[in-house]
Amino acid sequence: MNLTIGLFMWSLTLGFHFDFEYQIVNYCKIRRYFTHVNFLLSSCLLTMASINRYARVRQAQMTRHRQRYISLCTHQTTYTTILLITLFCLIVNLHIPIYFQINQQECYARPGLYRLLFDIYFLIFYAILPPMSMIAINLATVVQIRNIKRLVHPTVSRREYHLIILVIMHSITNAILTLPFTINKFVYYSLVDSNVSENSRFAFAVTLLIAFMNPGLSFFLYTLTTQSFRREFVRAGAHDDITDDIPKRNRQLSQSTNHRCWMQELIDHHYRRYIKYMTFL
Repeated sequence: MNLTIGLFMWSLTLGFHFDFEYQIVNYCKIRRYFTHVNFLLSSCLLTMASINRYARVRQAQMTRHRQRYISLCTHQTTYTTILLITLFCLIVNLHIPIYFQINQQECYARPGLYRLLFDIYFLIFYAILPPMSMIAINLATVVQIRNIKRLVHPTVSRREYHLIILVIMHSITNAILTLPFTINKFVYYSLVDSNVSENSRFAFAVTLLIAFMNPGLSFFLYTLTTQSFRREFVRAGAHDDITDDIPKRNRQLSQSTNHRCWMQELIDHHYRRYIKYMTFL
């Protein structure tokens, strides 16, 4: 969503000067609300993914609290957590459509005490708390992984190791790419009431571009850090081999009466690949 809708909206505003956000109050409120919900939701879900990987590592150590960690890794717990986090992000940002307004061609928080409180809230919940939480959880995960390697029969598979590395790398890049924008945003909007220089506007645009690089780098990050994802990507690219066999199978079908059996075999083949891919995710 950040990469498609968010970047498209910013391109209209900064590149083509379609300043709907600075002219229509309702559009200003709605856009800023969903933008902040999306940013907070991404950080919270990534933090929960780090906690999930930590729980999986602790589960493999056969500790006395193993059953508790197993319950944290179930599908039901995951779905419930995603739903609760989504509701939390929607509720905690409800103040934005209420107190945001257009002031001096800027769609931002109402000047005064609320702006100060919002800047502090944004700095803590968007710039400081999520990266620090991810770093702390991932460091704890690395420590537990080192302990697992000392076991005679470790129960964490190579694929799960790859997934743990992926979550750690994603957390690090998320902190590196989003922290400059959040800090610069805090400084930039504190100068809105004064004369904002062109250098400040340029720095804001550059840090915004870096922030939008975060969702775009996900694919390259996955393929560079995890062998399992690369294998799945290569298998997906090998789909041409399957499509090349379709004309041959069609000719065979015209000479036989096993049309239903072949179709069932093909459906089962794709279903097994789909289940395997979803299990990897």
